[in-house]
Amino acid sequence: MRKSRVWTRMAIASLLGVVGACGLMKRGTAQQLPPAVLYFTNETLDQADVYAITSGTQSTRIGTVMSGRTDTLRVPNSILGRGDINVVVHLVARSVRPSTGTFSLHSGDQYAIRLPADARALVLLPVREKRMRGCAPHCGRALPHGVSTFRPTWWGGRECAR
Repeated sequence: MRKSRVWTRMAIASLLGVVGACGLMKRGTAQQLPPAVLYFTNETLDQADVYAITSGTQSTRIGTVMSGRTDTLRVPNSILGRGDINVVVHLVARSVRPSTGTFSLHSGDQYAIRLPADARALVLLPVREKRMRGCAPHCGRALPHGVSTFRPTWWGGRECAR
């Protein structure tokens, strides 16, 4: 009788340990995947709310970009696993809703999206990696004073992000 209690307790303890360890492993792998990044340039005079639409009508707001600004929008990995996405912009003062059309976006991808001043369509370009002088991640040199990183521009170059 005493042996069966000991074995039962040991079995329960080991089962709880295995279940807890599997949960930690599953959580750890999801955090290691880098998010997809969209560098969004708003050239209009209106505030732009940016949405990622997946699987028909399911939309998720991924950020707001003020007029005349370029912002970095990170697309969560929970959105990326649902197939192709369509980026749609809702302008606060206009009724038009320009979109990129559907495209494939995976973890770690980087795209530059530009909303021109006429707000008729979105321009989607993949970001190309280029070597630059003074860019620590690419050539090992120090970044200029006051510069935290370089961000891609819509034409494929890079500019300083202060």
